[in-house]
Amino acid sequence: MIQGAVVNAVDYGLTQNSPTTVSNASTVANRAALLAAIAALDNGGDTPLGGTVFIPAGDYYIDPEIEITKRSVIIQGNGGGYGYVPSDTTATRLHFTSGLVGDEMGFNLQGIPGTGTNCDFSGLQNLYIDCQSVLPYGVIVGGAKIFDQVTISYSVFAGIKLTNYINSTVITRCSFSNNNTHGAIMEFVSVNGNTKCSISDTSFLRNGGNGLIINNAVGMEVNNCTIESNLLVGLLITKPTGGSLYNLAFNVIWILHSRCRL
Repeated sequence: MIQGAVVNAVDYGLTQNSPTTVSNASTVANRAALLAAIAALDNGGDTPLGGTVFIPAGDYYIDPEIEITKRSVIIQGNGGGYGYVPSDTTATRLHFTSGLVGDEMGFNLQGIPGTGTNCDFSGLQNLYIDCQSVLPYGVIVGGAKIFDQVTISYSVFAGIKLTNYINSTVITRCSFSNNNTHGAIMEFVSVNGNTKCSISDTSFLRNGGNGLIINNAVGMEVNNCTIESNLLVGLLITKPTGGSLYNLAFNVIWILHSRCRL
């Protein structure tokens, strides 16, 4: 077992493939390889040791859902983050397939402390995630997470969904763009002490529904973000009956060819 280290997912069997070479067997094998690499990081349960699973540049077709159940585990690629373009040959591109019936997301980071699935302070870095218009969500998140330079596109419903009281979640230099419906959904976001959910230098572009939805949220900062060319509403802020919506801060938000709705 490896503590607080870096492992290369290729060493555990992760293999590059293409639309012409991909098969059901290869996507299942890639999922198993990535889970094996994550399992190699022994963080001692709830102790914050963790480690990094590195995925080199290239195209990887993989079955969902990749569940992270340990603290401080980072899945790190070689690029494909903010400003990703398809011609970027230095990027790490994960193309999620339809997988088994009932799969809803590429990455599952909904770990709950005390249940054996506490994945606080885990996250994704330098990745392009392609849901191929078959997965409802690219990523679903609960708890405190870290995202840096991640692009999520072509989800059926939303590129990313944050739920279940997100504390200390930090999203920087990401892009939730070209999704079939929504770019990002932030709901039931809760402040814990002086911590907030922070989104900065991130874009919500060309989504088929809304760019950014903030629903029933407490304690969120949105800084230096671009919301552009979303089909319905660029920024949608809602509060359900009996819900809470306060302590929200917005600073330097560029909204173009999109509407705001409160």
